[in-house]
Amino acid sequence: MDRRTLLKAAASLPLVRIGAAMAADLPPLAAAARDAWIFALPLIEMAQTRARMAALPANRLFHKRVLATPKDVSVTTPNNDTLYSSAWLNLANGPVRLTIPPSGDRYLSVALMDMYTNNFAVLGTRTIGRDGGSFTILGPGAASDDPLAVRATTPWV
Repeated sequence: MDRRTLLKAAASLPLVRIGAAMAADLPPLAAAARDAWIFALPLIEMAQTRARMAALPANRLFHKRVLATPKDVSVTTPNNDTLYSSAWLNLANGPVRLTIPPSGDRYLSVALMDMYTNNFAVLGTRTIGRDGGSFTILGPGAASDDPLAVRATTPWV
């Protein structure tokens, strides 16, 4: 189950009693506020995460050269046997080219996450093989005739 489905399911549970009515019988304004919260929460969390990393330029990979510890929890607790790289891709001014090197016998996974916290593509040994490749990451409205282009669902990835 993805995060949006989980949040929507949780928000649909009766949270408040209004007399004998349950939350499902909320007035239209309260229902709209609940729906706005469900829709906006991932956007707010991602914007806050991006703001914490504002010193790092967009469209550039940053590599951790040491294994994670329990203190490394910028978003979620990472695996302690995995080296991580991260980047914020700004696709508002055009596409970004991502080149994944051959991985040999190592496992490699590049998860592309939109601002709603949904992974819209995972490029790695399971999906593209061990030979690597170059991929154009496109924003939602960008045009391209590249057969390997990956379309993002939001301008920030």
